[in-house]
Amino acid sequence: MPQQMTRRYIHRLALVAPAAALAAYAIPGFAQDTQLPPDLDELFGTPDTPTFGGPDTNVTMVAYLDYNCPFCKRSAPHLKALRESDPKLKVMYKDWPILTAASVHGGQAALAAPQRTVS
Repeated sequence: MPQQMTRRYIHRLALVAPAAALAAYAIPGFAQDTQLPPDLDELFGTPDTPTFGGPDTNVTMVAYLDYNCPFCKRSAPHLKALRESDPKLKVMYKDWPILTAASVHGGQAALAAPQRTVS
C-alpha cells in the first residue's frame, strides 16, 4: 500500500474512531452489565495505563492516541469535556504509536511521568 494511501487511511481512522466511541457512549443501554472476556479484563487491568475518573464509574472509554497525531491532539479537549460532564465516566489513555518513531518515544516519556492516574 502506498505511503500516501496509508496516511489517508490512518487520518480517516483517527476521525472515525473517536466519533464511533462517542456514538456508542451516547446510546442508552449500549453497555451491558456483563463479565468482560479475559483479553478485555487484561486491557482494563493494566496499572500503567493513564486513567482519569473516580472509583465509582460505570462507563469506561479507552482512547488510543499517538503523540504525533494532530487529530488525537484535537480530541483532547473533547475527551476532557466528556470526563468533566459525566462523573460516572472513566477514560483510559492507551498509546498507539503508529505514525513515526518519535511517537514511540513520546509514549515512553508519558508513561515514565511520575503521576499517571488522576481522579
